[in-house]
Amino acid sequence: MAQQYKIWHQVETDAYKSDKSFGSNNEGKITIFIGTSKRYSYKHIKIVTTREEITDPKYGECYLFKTTIDNLLLKESLFKKKEKKLIYQKTYF
Repeated sequence: MAQQYKIWHQVETDAYKSDKSFGSNNEGKITIFIGTSKRYSYKHIKIVTTREEITDPKYGECYLFKTTIDNLLLKESLFKKKEKKLIYQKTYF
């Protein structure tokens, strides 16, 4: 890291072998560090978003997306695969 940043986002996904700052298919992890540079930075928060294929009793084949912050569930969304439609979103907290 050549420049000094106050907030540094490190993105780790299952789609890439090295750190990136974009997209994933099933799981995305973002670790945010705070400080004045790479050397003088500290872990601030870890955000993880996952996708799971489920069969919902009411809606059938769906994707269930979950986002956690430091292992606490923040939000979940249900997406119907066939119709490509968002069924619901629920925010916790």
